[in-house]
Formats: sequence, structure tokens, C-alpha cells
Amino acid sequence: IFSVKPKRKYLMWGGMILLLIFLAACFFSCRTEPKIKAAVQTPIIIGTVSEQFSKESAVKHLENGEVVIFAAGIGHPYFSTDTATVLRAIEIEADVILSAKSIDGVYDSDPAVNPDAKKFDEISIEDVVNSRLGVIDLAAAVLCMENHMPMMIFGLNEENSIVNTVNGVTKGTLVTA
Repeated sequence: IFSVKPKRKYLMWGGMILLLIFLAACFFSCRTEPKIKAAVQTPIIIGTVSEQFSKESAVKHLENGEVVIFAAGIGHPYFSTDTATVLRAIEIEADVILSAKSIDGVYDSDPAVNPDAKKFDEISIEDVVNSRLGVIDLAAAVLCMENHMPMMIFGLNEENSIVNTVNGVTKGTLVTA
């Protein structure tokens, strides 16, 4: 049986992998000393431009002070990037997930639909699940809850949002485990 969805996902992953390889190159070429080294890990083999995901290799890169970029999810088209992110974070025993989204945090309702939506500075993952807030998919939220994995949800479209969040300065929402 031919299914279009998996084939479409594979094509999207290809584009995302190329973008993230470029991001890794940008890290190294930025004007910082020392240079920021980054490794791109994927669930699928792509010659010499990325590494196939391995917990041991990812942890070793991190121990060496390198950035690890996980691309193409877990290699299965029916799992979201949220679920893949949480799974990888749990596997490498991360302290927190920093999740850049098109929205700048967690709200009590969709701010695109409800202009009076209230943004949370902090909320438990259990409240996210029970209220079905939808900032991450349910499978990812349950994985966070079961594995006590906190998340910082912040806006990708804000200037310097990634750098600010890494440095502990964010306008996002802390989702506690």
C-alpha cells in the first residue's frame, strides 16, 4: 500500500537536516572565541554530513562542550517533533528542554483566536495535560510528566530568543515536571 504521508515527511526531514547542518556551520563560523563546535545527529544515515544518533556519542559531544543538534525526529513519520525532542532529552538525561515555538509561551487558550488569552510564567506539565493546552502534543507531554522532564517554552520569533533563553533570560513559560 502506497502512503503519501511518510514520503512527504521524508522530504521535509531532508530539508530540515540541510538547514540544521547549515546552523551547525554557522555556530562554528560565528565570531566567538573559542569556536562553537556542533554535531548534527539524525536517525537515518546521511553519509558524512551528519552522525547517526547514538546516546553515547551525543553525551560525549556535550561533555566536550559541543552543541548537539538532533534532526529528523526519531525517523518515524507518525511521531511528532515534540515527541522526538522529549525522547532524545530523556535518553541523554538532559536537565531541561528548551523549546522554541512560533508562540512565546503557554497560554490558557489560543492567543491567535482569543485576544484575552492569559500567558503563564510557570505551569506544571500535569496542568498542561489536564487542560489540553496543546502547546506540545499529548504523547510528548505525557513522556515529560512520566520522566519528570521540565521544559522552557519560548518564542522563536523574538530577537535573540535562543541566546537569551540559554543565558537564563526569557519571557517564555517554564513547564515544570
